[in-house]
Amino acid sequence: MGELLEGLDQWVQEVTGLSSAAQERVLSTVVTLVALWAVRVLILRIVARRGEKSTSSSTDKTKFYYHWRKGTAYAVYVFAFLLVGRIWIESFSSLATVVGLVSAGIAVALKDPLMNLAGWLFIVWRKPFGLGDRVQIGEYRGDVVDQGVLTFSLMEIGNWVNADDRTGRLLMAPNGLVFTQVLANYSSGWFEQIWNELELIVTFESDWRAAKELMTQIAAVHGRPPSETSQEHLRGGDRYYVLLAASIEPRVFVSLDNVGVKLTLRYLCMPFERRLSAEKIWEDILDAFYEHDDIDFAYPTVRYYDNASEGKSGARASDLPSA
Repeated sequence: MGELLEGLDQWVQEVTGLSSAAQERVLSTVVTLVALWAVRVLILRIVARRGEKSTSSSTDKTKFYYHWRKGTAYAVYVFAFLLVGRIWIESFSSLATVVGLVSAGIAVALKDPLMNLAGWLFIVWRKPFGLGDRVQIGEYRGDVVDQGVLTFSLMEIGNWVNADDRTGRLLMAPNGLVFTQVLANYSSGWFEQIWNELELIVTFESDWRAAKELMTQIAAVHGRPPSETSQEHLRGGDRYYVLLAASIEPRVFVSLDNVGVKLTLRYLCMPFERRLSAEKIWEDILDAFYEHDDIDFAYPTVRYYDNASEGKSGARASDLPSA
């Protein structure tokens, strides 16, 4: 057996030019990488089984498995670097020296990737957003679908598509943007809902008070109800921010426009339900206004005003005192 191994060693040296010591290091490297990969696969299988039992919704299961898959991948990279480095470098002191020299060079040549790495550490530590959150950073908006060491991915919303619907494009943004751009998170934080507004205009002759009442009733049905949880979240925000007291009930604001009375409906909805809730409210508004003869939508028109017949009695041109 020993002679066979010795002959194999000599054959490998002749074919590849690798010494016996180099062959041992290559073999050790392969065994180490295969072992780390097998351990990761085993861990993920155990996690997948436990995730089926511990989480209820499909979204929670996806996030649960995603975090474990990412975490184990990072752990394997670190261990592979240390173990393989230990195999090819005689001592950890030598490894530390090499790492120090390489790090100095990287710091000078790779400024942007280092900033992205720092951004990743900030995201992991402060958690300004998480997987599945709807965010806007700079001019880009989307749902977070992936988080990496250097970049995070967004499923784009808006742009040429109205009402925050998805465009189908995948945006890859560098993590360093969290240090240079304003970040807005739609769906995470101390308050889980957002405000949405719908505007319409009725004619001056319409019964705008009745229209306002109808819109308020419709918003109470389709708008996100101000639950006790919402109230608790609103009160809980006082611990972190200076918040003024505000009502979260649906409300209709009245103002004047050139062509009529403008009614602005303001109500709460979930970030991902903005367009759906608006559609249901508009349908009910159209049905309700159709049944009322004293309410009509206003739009730009041309109208001739005869002061002598239409004006108030005291302000008609024919009744004004002559100069």
